[in-house]
Amino acid sequence: MADALRPIAEDVDATVAQVAIAWVLDQSGVAAAITGSRDGGHLRENAGAADLTLPDEVLDRLEELIPLGPAFA
Repeated sequence: MADALRPIAEDVDATVAQVAIAWVLDQSGVAAAITGSRDGGHLRENAGAADLTLPDEVLDRLEELIPLGPAFA
């Protein structure tokens, strides 16, 4: 999955982790994303996801990779 997310992350000038976290935060009903980090650098990187707005075309690409299905629509 990380390899599939890499080109998307490059397109939005973000890291794979930031895209993944931003996608989780974009889901309806989600108020927070719990992430882990090994050091302060990862913590700062993960926090950057809160400022990342994923354009609709990126969200469409992510939906192709990670389909939620009708139960979550």
